Amino acid sequence: MSRRRRSPESPGGRAARTPGRSSPGGVADPYIAVRKVADRAIRRLGILEVLILAGAALAALVGGALAAFLAASGFGWPFRPTWLVASLLFFVVPGLVAWSRSARNSRKNQPASK
Repeated sequence: MSRRRRSPESPGGRAARTPGRSSPGGVADPYIAVRKVADRAIRRLGILEVLILAGAALAALVGGALAAFLAASGFGWPFRPTWLVASLLFFVVPGLVAWSRSARNSRKNQPASK
């Protein structure tokens, strides 16, 4: 199995800019360090977002299992279907509430069109 090697000038498929090199316009780019910090922050925030989402899914599964256990022992409902429905409700309902708040805030912050 052969792997394609990346050239040192283009890590990750993008053209690398170093302090000694100039931008396409011929002028040295003064924002290289800022771009590196911003890229690292964006990458870390993406990882944090995935971790928070995974934690929410795990909490929904555990909460759904607890609700299903209580419903199975209290009402005699079957455990697995109750666990499925409760877990989906614990994950989807808060997500829809957060999404609707976000959509409402973005509509509120947009300028009025004529």
